[in-house]
Amino acid sequence: MQYQKQQMREAILKAAEQEFTEMGYEKASMREICKRAGTSVGNLYRYFENREALFDALVGDLYRRIRFLIRDEIFVRQDTYDIPGIARHAAGVLFQNFGEDARRLRILLLHSKGSRYDDVMTEFSQLLHARILQEQFGNRYSDTADFLCSLLATGLMDAIRNLVRSDLSVEDTTALFEKVLFFYFQDIEKRLQV
Repeated sequence: MQYQKQQMREAILKAAEQEFTEMGYEKASMREICKRAGTSVGNLYRYFENREALFDALVGDLYRRIRFLIRDEIFVRQDTYDIPGIARHAAGVLFQNFGEDARRLRILLLHSKGSRYDDVMTEFSQLLHARILQEQFGNRYSDTADFLCSLLATGLMDAIRNLVRSDLSVEDTTALFEKVLFFYFQDIEKRLQV
């Protein structure tokens, strides 16, 4: 009996993964998820209270893991990274998880509009922005420096989003990202002198 419950839960999660990938969070249909999973709407609600709980079951752990790694690793181990190292680490965390769980990472980064994870790219960009600003300018803060660091972080996160959106292999994605890092961060300390 317990085994069948676990099988049904997994079938619902797999069906939800397909539906959220195709339709996004906002347009996903619980009825369509049930149809794909071969169960009734009533039975689905025995496993997941609502669409948000189902979405959280799919991407919540991944989000928390990535957020922890980006936030804590970058800020706790500050002396270990220069600016390109910070960007490489943040992207490495995403791409490491991309390799392990590509479909759910795509859902989190590309299809979470309307969910509690709607601003995940902005959140990750702000963490990166704060760390680049701190590394490059320290206590010499200026509006210009803040704006430049914000542009860098946002641009980098947009590049990551586009790479995740592509159908490239993990190896090709990683290699292309190295080129993006070179473009954004080669001689960055010289270019950011404001």
